[in-house]
Amino acid sequence: MKKLISTSLILALLAVSPIAGVHAADKGKESGQAKQESKANEKAEKEKEKAKEKEEKEKEKAEKEKKEAEEKAEKEKEKAEKEAEKAKEKAEKDIEKAKEKAEKEAEKAKENAEKEAKKAKEDIEKAAKKAEEDKKKAEEKAQKEMEKLQEEAKANSNFDYEAKKAAIQEAVKAKKELIDLRIQLKKNPVVTDELKAKYEDLTSRLEQLSELQQALEVQKELLDRFYKPGDKQSFEKLGELYEKTGATGLKAYVNGKEVVMDVTPFRDKGRALVPVRAVSASLKAEVEWKPETRVVEVVRGDKKIVLYLDSGEAEVNGQKVALETKPVLKNGRVFLPLRFIGEALNTKVDYQEKGEIIIIEDEEAVDPVVEEEVEADVDAEADAEVDADADAVTEEEETTTEPATAVGE
Repeated sequence: MKKLISTSLILALLAVSPIAGVHAADKGKESGQAKQESKANEKAEKEKEKAKEKEEKEKEKAEKEKKEAEEKAEKEKEKAEKEAEKAKEKAEKDIEKAKEKAEKEAEKAKENAEKEAKKAKEDIEKAAKKAEEDKKKAEEKAQKEMEKLQEEAKANSNFDYEAKKAAIQEAVKAKKELIDLRIQLKKNPVVTDELKAKYEDLTSRLEQLSELQQALEVQKELLDRFYKPGDKQSFEKLGELYEKTGATGLKAYVNGKEVVMDVTPFRDKGRALVPVRAVSASLKAEVEWKPETRVVEVVRGDKKIVLYLDSGEAEVNGQKVALETKPVLKNGRVFLPLRFIGEALNTKVDYQEKGEIIIIEDEEAVDPVVEEEVEADVDAEADAEVDADADAVTEEEETTTEPATAVGE
């Protein structure tokens, strides 16, 4: 019986032991998982702690940066306010200065206007006084001529006293009318067609009276005061009077104003050459003669012309251009080709054979009457080069003997 029980017990224990082993293995496995979970939890806790610390640091940093930004913004605001205040003060000062300057300029302009008005009044008074003197002189001259006519009439019975007397009286009348016209223009410089018609009539009457030189001067005055672009009729009349008075040689006009030249221009191969100062004065250009390089520079606005003495080439704003007539040195004076320079400066250049007149239309021109001091240094430099350029001078003197054809043809 005991043996049977032991056997049964052993069998039972054998049956149970695999299950117990399984249970033990499961418990070991569970224990390992628990440890891993514990480690993972610890790691997670540490990472969470680190993340929290990092977040707190970033928060502190952000707060610090925010504070610094606010402080910086405050400083910049203060700086901007100070600069704005300074700018305001400066603007106020500038406005005050501008106001003072404007007041001074206005005062100066007022003074100048008053001076000009006073001068104009004095000029008119002087002109009126001179006009009366001129009229008186004309009458005295006429009276003397009348007395002379009377003596001639007594000496010669065939002498036409009345016709001569009428001619003298008409000449005096024309002279007085011219004086009155000039006074009228001084008092009221606004030109009208009526005034122009009076000038034209006066020119015609003086011409009929054979007062050709006086007629020529009146025609010049007419052009000066009443010229309009394309006014060919007035120039034709001027040319006719030049021929009648026997005036030969080239003449030049810019916008109806005569270009007064102290040296006679001449023609070379049909092209007009004029002295340097005439170019500078008549075309409102700066002209520089460089004797050391024998170069002439003409500048006006954005145009620059470079000419080389005795060279058939020039430069216009750096571009080379062939010349039909080269600049020359003659009697110590530099002469330039007028048509080439005029056209390079965008002026219209024409030539009228009657009276040998060069006609220039130029929107930028000023009064071309030459003052003696204008470009005196140019002439002085040219004079200094006379000896060194003796050959050139001789050569250019020979060119004046060439046939004169229409300028620019």
